[in-house]
Amino acid sequence: MATETLRPDAVGDKSFLDVNGDTPAWKCVDETPSDDDATYVSAPGAAASDLYNIEATAIPDDATIDQIQVYNNSKKVGARACYTQVGIKTGGVEYWTANKALTAAYALYNNIWLINPQTLVAWTKADINALQLGVYLSFNIGTYGCCTQVWVVVTYTPAAGGAVLKRLLVGVGL
Repeated sequence: MATETLRPDAVGDKSFLDVNGDTPAWKCVDETPSDDDATYVSAPGAAASDLYNIEATAIPDDATIDQIQVYNNSKKVGARACYTQVGIKTGGVEYWTANKALTAAYALYNNIWLINPQTLVAWTKADINALQLGVYLSFNIGTYGCCTQVWVVVTYTPAAGGAVLKRLLVGVGL
């Protein structure tokens, strides 16, 4: 198996979180490694969510996509309970996890999708290229959620022999 990590590269279909740092919002959550509080999105006035388009995948066309795992790196600011959700948008439909309680320090929150929840079959390269990543952050009277990173790790299995074998066969005239 192999993996590829993809990060936001454009605004998606939703942009409701506040921007703290770079604009547009996707530039606040695309960095690696984390810049912590230098840039982030937040929900300091009401619960809200964003969706982000991601960079195109370089996964070979003949590979089998085994799963995607979406992450956000988030925390709460304040003493009350606050939550995040990890989300995706595929095939025009949004899918969100249950609430995950935020901590006072940045921590990773994630979810694995083994299959495309919209088609109920294995992910395809086209699905990945059209995927949007989502982050939801809650607000609770003086306490709010912040997110500094969002990304997806795509796990895939290259086809047996794959493109390297094809190039070798072409190179020897077969």
